[in-house]
Amino acid sequence: MIDSDSNKKPYGDRTPTTENINEIICIGYTPKDGSCPSENTLVSFIGSTSRNNLNNAINPTSGNKFSLGSEQFISMGNNSPTFNRVRATYAFFVPTKLINLTKGCKSSDVVNSDCPQTIGFEFKAGTIFGDLPPYEAFCMGGSSSVRGWGSCDLSVSKSFVEATAEYRFPVWRLISGSLFADFGSDLGSQDDVPGKPGKLLLKSGSGYSLGGGIGVKTPVGPLRLDIASKDLSDDWRYTLGVGWKF
Repeated sequence: MIDSDSNKKPYGDRTPTTENINEIICIGYTPKDGSCPSENTLVSFIGSTSRNNLNNAINPTSGNKFSLGSEQFISMGNNSPTFNRVRATYAFFVPTKLINLTKGCKSSDVVNSDCPQTIGFEFKAGTIFGDLPPYEAFCMGGSSSVRGWGSCDLSVSKSFVEATAEYRFPVWRLISGSLFADFGSDLGSQDDVPGKPGKLLLKSGSGYSLGGGIGVKTPVGPLRLDIASKDLSDDWRYTLGVGWKF
């Protein structure tokens, strides 16, 4: 853990927002005594498998995809932990025809390629076995997670689940629209991360967002702008990315 001037920084500072919380987060982790080391040395091995039946890799409207991955971290010193991280994702798409904004969708004799509308569902889950340094915890929030939150603003946890439902439809020529709902939960596992940084930084741990987006078709996928609310509050977040969320 090093700052931009190459100084070792084993601690992260946080100005307290309430009277009864500590203002120091230990970034590293020592499994023996829980002290705050200036560095961790880890080696990891990754194994993964996937099954993909999607009809289109960039803009799918039917089919499903499942992926499962495991990463084993091995300590290379007395001051580093050994642990395993497992993550699984499943997504499927149901072709539909609910909105007829384009010529291809207005035709009575329509195939899905002329009217690429779909309702997609994605489910993600992960957990970590063993002691972990806080920087290897799962982070929820952001453009590929629960979109009403910024990156890592929803939780820093040892386990998580997420679910998304998204309706995608053509609007005009190269422009598509989407309506979506995201949900995520840390399953109460923020307390299991050493130092409890999620609790210290007052992250809620679970939440949902509703929103919509506009995508402009490009050769590498849609250039996407999403607008999402945080728990149906007045707090809205705008995110820009390339490609659909899943």
